This record gives sequence, structure tokens and C-alpha cells, in this order.
Amino acid sequence: MQPVRKIGKSHRAVNGTLVSSRAVGGAQFESTLERDFYTLLEFDPAVESYVTQPLQIMFRTPSGARRRYTPDTLVHYLDGRRPGLFEVKYVEDVRQKRMEMAWRFRAAADHARQQGWTFTLVTEKALRGQFLENARFLLPFARRVVDADRRQVLLGWLLSETTPRALLEGLPTMERGQWLPVLWHLVATRAIGCDLQSPLNMDARIWPAGAP
Repeated sequence: MQPVRKIGKSHRAVNGTLVSSRAVGGAQFESTLERDFYTLLEFDPAVESYVTQPLQIMFRTPSGARRRYTPDTLVHYLDGRRPGLFEVKYVEDVRQKRMEMAWRFRAAADHARQQGWTFTLVTEKALRGQFLENARFLLPFARRVVDADRRQVLLGWLLSETTPRALLEGLPTMERGQWLPVLWHLVATRAIGCDLQSPLNMDARIWPAGAP
């Protein structure tokens, strides 16, 4: 499946294309909220792929008027979840056009049900917070190519719960700067456990992946 609608330039909205390894046809966004949602999809190891502007749904309003609606994203997962159809909107936008949005969302939910998918409305209340900040910070490290030997050495140092500061404190200052990107790569790829709902810094709690 490819995008059915291309997002053009606009002087009234923030739009563009997010660098993506998972978006089929490119991760086009037309708001910072959509950009944030795609950042989380890129960071989620359970996401196999996603398509922006994936399909058009035809529906009729209660008055009989024929309308067309294009949801924002269709997501496919690796962990057994059903594909998910998503609409990303600010709460205020939904409130201002609640009747029109209700018709669209009902049509999307019906279509998703027929396909065996789910449909979810995502707002800034669900997206924005510390987890998103951490995803933005870690995503570049997740995409880095890390030396396999350094990766194994650092994992060997991490025997129990500690902090980045404590783990690297025995190294000379210059060497810490070389090892820190490796550590954040391992956190980003979930090879090292960390509370991603809390701020990430040198005093954040980290532990061996799989430890209770």
C-alpha cells in the first residue's frame, strides 16, 4: 500500500517529511503533532511499517451528502497486534469540528472493523510527555552503527542496576565521550533497560535487559 494523497506545501501549517526507515512512500506530516506521532512509530520496536495518508473512505452524512475522508496513518506491527488505522488531531480541532469529525471517525471505525483493523484517535494528550522527549533524544542513537566489540564490552560491564555516571566513572574523561554514544544506542535499542517515562540523564536508572 502506498500513500493515496500527497501533502503539499502550506503557509498555514508545519509540514514536511520525517526521515524514516519504516514509512512506505515516506513519512509525510502536516502538523508538528503528526511529526511527533511518526517519531514514536520510528522508535517503537514493535512497529514493522506504516503508511501515511493510506486510503480514502467514502461515507454519507446524516443529510445524505457524500463525503471523502483520508485517515492519517495505517500501522503494521511485529508483535501480533492487528493493523491500526490512526487519526492524529489536536483536541481543540476535534472540539471545533466535532460533528464533522464524528462522521469521519465513525466511517473510519466501520472501515477498520471490516478490514480486521483497529481505529484510534490520537491527540496531544496521549502523545506529548517525557516518553516523546526521550524518543527524540534516543532515535538518532538507535540508527547509529555501533562497533560490535564495544557493544559486548559495555554490556559485560552492566551487571546490575546502576546509572550511566556510575557505569562509566572509572574511565578517563576522553574515553567516556567515546563510550556514551554506545550506551545510549543500547538503551535506544532496548539492549539496556531504562525507565523511558523518566528523564534521561547521567543519573537515570539503567539495568541489564531482561532483569526483573
